Amino acid sequence: MDTQSYYAKGDEVICVQKATWQNQSGHVTIYTFMDIRSGKVHRLGRFDTLDEAFRQCQLSEEDKVR
Repeated sequence: MDTQSYYAKGDEVICVQKATWQNQSGHVTIYTFMDIRSGKVHRLGRFDTLDEAFRQCQLSEEDKVR
């Protein structure tokens, strides 16, 4: 996986990642959500769309870092 951009605020992060799965041609984009507390991942989720990832947290388009 190659992280293309991310959204972050407080303890929450969404990484936008380009991934290539074994035995498949081309790339897919996935959205990995992490809730980090005390330096450890408390919750983790992987989603097919950014909207799905946004529904799991308090992040929005305004929180895009790069």
